[in-house]
Amino acid sequence: MKNQVNNTSLKQTITKTLGHKNNTAKRNWITAEVVNLIEERRKYKNLNRTEGQKRYRSLRNLIIRKSKEAKEKYLEVNCRDIESLMKTGRREEAYKMVKKFFGQYKPRAGGIEDNNGKMLWEQKDIAKRWKEYLEILCSDRCACRLININSAETPGYTYIGQRSPEIRVFHK
Repeated sequence: MKNQVNNTSLKQTITKTLGHKNNTAKRNWITAEVVNLIEERRKYKNLNRTEGQKRYRSLRNLIIRKSKEAKEKYLEVNCRDIESLMKTGRREEAYKMVKKFFGQYKPRAGGIEDNNGKMLWEQKDIAKRWKEYLEILCSDRCACRLININSAETPGYTYIGQRSPEIRVFHK
């Protein structure tokens, strides 16, 4: 009883001092309706009865559907705002909105460099470079062995290791 009193008084003091933070959506397009559905779904998550599992699945599907609709509406509204800013000649504000949406540009490369610094883009060249690199890494270890697998059987990756595929090298 004494611990309960101390806990409640402690909680009251904490909320009075720090304030209470409500769970808010991490994405701007998530509506209050979707947040309420998520809270309801949370109740059914760990129920082992089939009724609870069915209700959980139906709520999950509803949440996905509603959040996609809300995202579509959110993007439409913001695109209209950007278009209106561009039409009125306020390009700087429009570019700020676009930057807020997409963030900084991060180029993604599908190639790697060889020993001389030349970029390799072909799958065969990339696989050969990985083989060279791993042979250099494994040269000190006698247990490490490179197993070549016919690329026609397993397109897209190469396995390394004797018993199990310990390392997978993925190619685009």
